[in-house]
Amino acid sequence: MQTEHILTALKGVLRAKGISYKDAADSLDLSESSIKRLFAEKSFTMPRLEKLCEIAGTDLAELLQIVESERQNVSMLSVEQEQEIVNNPKLLLVGVCLINQCSFEEILNKYNIEETELIQCFATFDRFNVIEYLPGNRYRLKLSRKFHWSHNGPIQRFFIESVLKEYLAVGMQGNNHLHYVWGMLTKESTKELIPKIQRLVDEYVQLSGQEGKLPMNKKLTSSLFILFREDWEPNIFKSQQKV
Repeated sequence: MQTEHILTALKGVLRAKGISYKDAADSLDLSESSIKRLFAEKSFTMPRLEKLCEIAGTDLAELLQIVESERQNVSMLSVEQEQEIVNNPKLLLVGVCLINQCSFEEILNKYNIEETELIQCFATFDRFNVIEYLPGNRYRLKLSRKFHWSHNGPIQRFFIESVLKEYLAVGMQGNNHLHYVWGMLTKESTKELIPKIQRLVDEYVQLSGQEGKLPMNKKLTSSLFILFREDWEPNIFKSQQKV
């Protein structure tokens, strides 16, 4: 299990430094498919692992520190904490900004929030252990890379009840990419598809994290919404089935 965490930390370092699978493969005189298989099977020899650490400018001690730090980070809030966020739209807004690593000044300049209100919001997220509130209105984000909102919790329900209709109403206007695909898949194909969807979500989160330190005026507010329903069809079709 420790090996898995170390390799996950190593992949994060490689990605953050713009080192591709191909670059890593070339450094070990392997094919790109081979390096992907080694990561998937978690079967690196120690010399190969040390070589990858070398090209990433890190070492095993630093990777272990990353693993330990990740263990201490928050992966999910309580239902009560989520409800407190939902009950206060400004707190919800600030939470989204913090996840995207916006600075205190950037939030203050962009949104209609008083300085005292923003300080209170930062203090709340410090209480939730989402951030460590530092002097000078700075902070350290304490969220795990695996952070997620509770399933069917207050945040998810808020999105479905208050945002989803507006979100989908935009359709294909502007730079939006709406694709609705209908098909029939076997259980085997479904099992193959779900990890690929998760990898896309992970890549989106990773890209957002890598660009977190860029000034807000250099970034566009974006969102990714994916819903895969297994063994489902709308009632208008289901009603036509033979009993």
